[in-house]
Amino acid sequence: MPKVPTAAIQLRTQRINAKAKNANRPKPRPSEISLWVLGNGGPGNPQSLYVSTDQARYLFNCGEGTQRLATEHKVKLAKLEHLFFTHNKWKNLGGLPGLALTVQDIGVPEFFIHGPVNMEQLFDMTRGFMVLQNVTITKRNPSDKVFSDNCMEVVYVPLFPEDTVGSPGSGERAGKRQRRCSQDDPDSTPVVAYICKPHSRPGQLNLEKCVSFGVPPGPLLGELKSGRDVTLPNGTVVKSFDVVSPEEAGPVFVVVEVPSEDYLKSLLEAEPFKSHQITAGRDEDAAKVVVHFTPSSVMRHPSYVEWIKRFPASTTHLVLNECASSLSSVALHRAQHRLNLLSSSIFPLLHVEESSCLPKELADLNITVGDSMSKFRLRPFRGLDRDSVVRVEPEAYVEEAHSSFGFSEKLEELKAAAALKKDEVSGMPSHPQILFLGTASAIPGKDRNVSAILVNVSEDMSILLDCGEGTFNQLVRFYGLERARNVLTRLSCIFVSHLHADHHLGLVKVLKERQAAFEVLGIPYEPLLVVAPKFMVSWMSRCSHAFDSVAELFKYVDNASLLYDQASPSAEKLELLQKLKLKDFGTVLVLHCKNAYGVTLTAETGWKLTYSGDTMPCDALIKAGKGSDILIHEATMEDDLAEEAIIKTHSTTSQAIDVGKRMEAKFTLLTHFSQRYAKLPLISDKFHGSVGCAFDHMLVRPSDLPILPLLFPALKSLFAEHYEEMQEKTAKKLRQKALLNALNSAQVSVPQA
Repeated sequence: MPKVPTAAIQLRTQRINAKAKNANRPKPRPSEISLWVLGNGGPGNPQSLYVSTDQARYLFNCGEGTQRLATEHKVKLAKLEHLFFTHNKWKNLGGLPGLALTVQDIGVPEFFIHGPVNMEQLFDMTRGFMVLQNVTITKRNPSDKVFSDNCMEVVYVPLFPEDTVGSPGSGERAGKRQRRCSQDDPDSTPVVAYICKPHSRPGQLNLEKCVSFGVPPGPLLGELKSGRDVTLPNGTVVKSFDVVSPEEAGPVFVVVEVPSEDYLKSLLEAEPFKSHQITAGRDEDAAKVVVHFTPSSVMRHPSYVEWIKRFPASTTHLVLNECASSLSSVALHRAQHRLNLLSSSIFPLLHVEESSCLPKELADLNITVGDSMSKFRLRPFRGLDRDSVVRVEPEAYVEEAHSSFGFSEKLEELKAAAALKKDEVSGMPSHPQILFLGTASAIPGKDRNVSAILVNVSEDMSILLDCGEGTFNQLVRFYGLERARNVLTRLSCIFVSHLHADHHLGLVKVLKERQAAFEVLGIPYEPLLVVAPKFMVSWMSRCSHAFDSVAELFKYVDNASLLYDQASPSAEKLELLQKLKLKDFGTVLVLHCKNAYGVTLTAETGWKLTYSGDTMPCDALIKAGKGSDILIHEATMEDDLAEEAIIKTHSTTSQAIDVGKRMEAKFTLLTHFSQRYAKLPLISDKFHGSVGCAFDHMLVRPSDLPILPLLFPALKSLFAEHYEEMQEKTAKKLRQKALLNALNSAQVSVPQA
């Protein structure tokens, strides 16, 4: 299991010391407050609202992919200490484990989770595969009623379904709860809304008026600014309100999610909202903006429309739900447009779901659908700001690619070389088709997501190899929502190689979205086969109990029951082979963590594919995959980090290529790169005519394999700046290593006294 870096521990200590040092100092009220749409809730996007002030940061909901978007858009997480959740479902919290690891790595010593029942259980559930020993996580419950810090006051508004004392039924009531939901117990609710009241800002001292009253420079000015009257040496009394502008009231905003019609009665009856609607006693108490995570199917309900109309016409309603566009990342589209120049079939352009119309019932209201990275500026008040929204500029990306030194020439050479392969690739089978959805190790980055590989075995059956956080999001970006649903109905099996979070935290969402796809398409549901280590049973069971009911959506198969070297196949294996229509599905224990597996798949048509999972070079894997047509092998480290690779039980690029040679694999595809190599790994002399490098959203057919090695010269030119930077870093490491070895040798050669 990964250890917490020493640097993170040092940062944590520094932050704790700084906080203690400033604990007794007066803290200024925030002069800037903005609401950022980090995830707009559109197809393939999380729902997440980032609140930025010049004093602190807050996050409302944290679905899968939130951390990745924060990284790309340079959203600062160092001051993030408070996370608020509106509904205790995976769609709101699926990105929380990854985000917690990130804030730990940057030294955040403590953060608080606010919201519904069971949220505090998440980190207890993840202890088996996540190390969070250097960050303290504290849960605040709705029964606390109010949270307040130096920036704002937040009022918790628990919402309850109509049958809070009834037995489990359909819809929202179907999931098992550990705690009976009751209006007498606000901490039992799965849904919480928030009324956020930034503190008033003190008035500004008018120096011209101070001069006119004869106030001398010095401490008297501070007294007046603090609201205290002063007496001048000549006996004149100067009133503070005469020289200080009126206090600026805090702009109120509301965050709400009503997941189903069951909660509408509670929403309408909730008293705390009334102080910020048309019935507000003062104009400044009326909400400036209401952020809705509510699905459109509920927003169109007459009761919800009535609730919206209770706010003044000046209140802006910002909607973050499925009506929003799927566009959230510039980096993904920029990368794909550039790679598309090399091969439009291997790197097809990504799909963008346009923003859909709001329900007609909302047409005449002050409602806008949020765009990713749009901002609502509350202080100073400027309203909705779309200057930073995500936009795709294909022409600019193509021009940028051709501006890379030598790229145009390398591209022409590539096209000429590919044309010579035309006869070689003609007549090759159409399957398997391999779609790389995540090719990074450990953490997602703006260019590469964590592990997931979709293998389309045939036109009507697919297998997913690992399922890291954001896998469904990647599917939607590649296929579009409608086609992604079709893909999910054809998905028959997910293989999870081991327990590390970057290989399975996308599973709950894939299961839920797959269930929804069957419902939308009107197809009877078929449980998904999940082949995984034993820990998966308890993990999914606890997720079902606390958050989303998914246990009935899959059938578990233990990796250990499918070992390739069994004397005779187990009953589980025979049943699996029959269902998947495969000739063989063999797992193999590899050299990584406990219960880490690779897998070999053999189709009835004869082709064989081997996937390493995470591992050091492994003889058992070589034996199991002997003669594979395709080997997909992790290549986390560059060759000069071989010692680090051993410590972390990973492989270097050359080691992975060597495994392919020893396995006698016809082709080796490298994946699972450290974020050091976000663009392209260092290409050594070991790379040859049967080796390819994987990228996110790369689709590989058998006929593409001879083309992949031809891409390397153009890739090195396309990513020249990044590649040269990596080469310089490697050269520096080698010089430092040589110097260290020389010093050690000199010490050894010194004669002992």
